[in-house]
Amino acid sequence: MPNKKLLEALKLGYEAEKEGLRSYLKFAKETKVISGKNMFVQLASDEVDHLELIERMISSLSEGTTVEKVEVPKGRLSNFMPDQKDVSLQPVET
Repeated sequence: MPNKKLLEALKLGYEAEKEGLRSYLKFAKETKVISGKNMFVQLASDEVDHLELIERMISSLSEGTTVEKVEVPKGRLSNFMPDQKDVSLQPVET
């Protein structure tokens, strides 16, 4: 049986990504400056990537198969938050 708490967290994350997608597309539509519009379109595109990743994870958990490992370049998050422990380098239990 899939980890119920993990599935719940993924579904919550999925809804948050959908809301982000809606917001970024709305901001892109409302923004008059092309560089701002492009930024919001790129952020919306990133949200689609996140939605697809979460869908694959939910599907894998539901089917009882192994969830694919997400590769995050070493230390990438530390570039933006140097004083924080980089959680991207920590193992995740499923």
